[in-house]
Amino acid sequence: LVFTPEKTQMLELLSSQIAVSLENARLVEELRETRDYLNNLIDYANAPIIVWDSDFRVTRFNHAFERLTGRRSADVLGKNLDILFPESSRTESMDYIYKAVAGERWEAVEIPILHLDGSIRTVLWNSATLYDSDGQTVIATIAQGQDITARKQAEEMLRQRTSQLEAANKE
Repeated sequence: LVFTPEKTQMLELLSSQIAVSLENARLVEELRETRDYLNNLIDYANAPIIVWDSDFRVTRFNHAFERLTGRRSADVLGKNLDILFPESSRTESMDYIYKAVAGERWEAVEIPILHLDGSIRTVLWNSATLYDSDGQTVIATIAQGQDITARKQAEEMLRQRTSQLEAANKE
């Protein structure tokens, strides 16, 4: 078997292309594994996590958020965020959303969330705005919450009891 310079050059080019293809396949697999890992972190986190785009449509909704709202992710994805808020506080809640999409970061914002059964849960939220590679164009906002409904109810009961005791002491 005789290898002419042309055949040698073609074999070198072919082996180079095979090496690039194998490296690309390895990188694709690593990206897939990383994506799956991050999806599992979000989906199975104990805290409610929601992501929305700059048009205020829900793009991610984890299992904890499903429990918080009684809604399935599939029923919420693509819908406007305002469906998650009680009518009585919808405008105020959306004001927080507008500020988050404008880049304001929440550290501890209380926003009521409407459960499918009509009950209202009080949730303490923090958020982060995600930008496109230009560093200026908002592509999404992610928020993570903690249900503080029981704490708020206990605080209200304590306030009522304190008021009752103060009133009784004045008599």
